Amino acid sequence: MYIALLPVLEQLAQETKDFLLCSALDPAAWESYSERRAAIFSQLHTIDIADHEREDPVIVALVDEVSRQERLVLEKAQEQLALLRVELQTLVTFQQALRGYRPFIPTAVLDRNA
Repeated sequence: MYIALLPVLEQLAQETKDFLLCSALDPAAWESYSERRAAIFSQLHTIDIADHEREDPVIVALVDEVSRQERLVLEKAQEQLALLRVELQTLVTFQQALRGYRPFIPTAVLDRNA
């Protein structure tokens, strides 16, 4: 089964590496990576791994690399979430400011920005 496990782990490592190189603000890349990652993990769950394969230095190195990359993906996700929170707060502040000028701004403009 080592023959089946190695290419799947290599594919996961490569997909994650490619994803980490893309723009942090690209939602399509996030979605595409999530789908590919889920498919790879589905493959991994179907592979029967013997105990001696779990300790193979090549497999251990690949699992360590994937784990390191996953930590980087989590950091990237946290950075993205922080940016979205700032953007959302800016939008809320902007909407509150617009409501303060309600008598001077036509309702249609306020409703369109809400």
